[in-house]
Amino acid sequence: MRRLISALWVMWILAAGTAWAQAFPPNEVGVTMGHWHLNTRDVEANRKIFVGMGGTAMKAGNFEVVRFPGVVVYLHQNQAPPPTGGTVGSVVNHVGFIVQNVQASSAKWKAAGVPVLPGNEGRTDQAFVVTPDQLRIEILEDKSQKFPIQHHHVHFNVSEAEIPQIQAWYAKVFGAKPGKRGANQAADIPGVNLTFSKTDVPAVTTKGRVLDHIGFDVKNLEAFCEKLEAAGIKLDRPYTKNPQIGVPVYDIRDAGGPATSMLVRNSALAKALATTLGDKPVALMRGHGNVVVGLDVQMAVRYAIYTEMNARLQTIAIGIGGPINYISAAEGAARETAPDDPARAWDLWKKKALGR
Repeated sequence: MRRLISALWVMWILAAGTAWAQAFPPNEVGVTMGHWHLNTRDVEANRKIFVGMGGTAMKAGNFEVVRFPGVVVYLHQNQAPPPTGGTVGSVVNHVGFIVQNVQASSAKWKAAGVPVLPGNEGRTDQAFVVTPDQLRIEILEDKSQKFPIQHHHVHFNVSEAEIPQIQAWYAKVFGAKPGKRGANQAADIPGVNLTFSKTDVPAVTTKGRVLDHIGFDVKNLEAFCEKLEAAGIKLDRPYTKNPQIGVPVYDIRDAGGPATSMLVRNSALAKALATTLGDKPVALMRGHGNVVVGLDVQMAVRYAIYTEMNARLQTIAIGIGGPINYISAAEGAARETAPDDPARAWDLWKKKALGR
């Protein structure tokens, strides 16, 4: 089993937390599908393919990504050599999306320049997309789903003896629900079906190939990693706080249980909220807006107004489509150390609030 997991090279990361507006809420242990991390030679060519398929291009820190319901596709790695191969021949043979109508989607995608291949044995409810770096993507059909396209599966090719082991491992570690997909053994995590097929040809690690690794979004990643290490699971990368994650997210259920009034009514909930905020001036509150703090009333009001204003502008920009050129962490830090005169804005806001 150690060799299998080493070959898989799974990575767990809280990819901007629930700020990605994840379409599939986490399971009982706090896990939902997160991302594919690709290693592509031509970022722009791959972005065009995924946007043509219905994804939304955006920036995540230093990364170019495309977002779909259920998964965020990271298009490149930082300073990585070219991929050593495609998905076929690795532990992950292919990944999959599901659409409302395969034939209609295929026609639309082809018109946008997406390289679409027909389904196996003349199937009209199946198609494939293969990128220039040989990422193989299966397309399946569900006419009843609410999204035009959403993430569906990650298909593993392992030896027959390893199938029950990998299925049990995902169930134990990530709370996956064992089952079957067609004739194959499988396990379900919100946003993804993990499908396991046998192969008689030894599969190689995904690390360094076009699909370098997959990632899950995890509630309270630090505690989750501590749990893994206590269970004897060695992490390839220890838990670290990522400054590019952005605004922290407060989920009152973590401290108050599943049936609170959504209001911070006691010291335990207040302490949990303060811990979530850390050194940040703003935290998103799941299902309940946000909370803003400042050194004084003027600064808190400033943060509150600009947070709402920037969120509205970002939503509009995402809806327009295309890449978004966010300010960098260095620009944000420079802005905070040399803000404009808050008194001028304060006078304007005060006049508006008082109606004069």
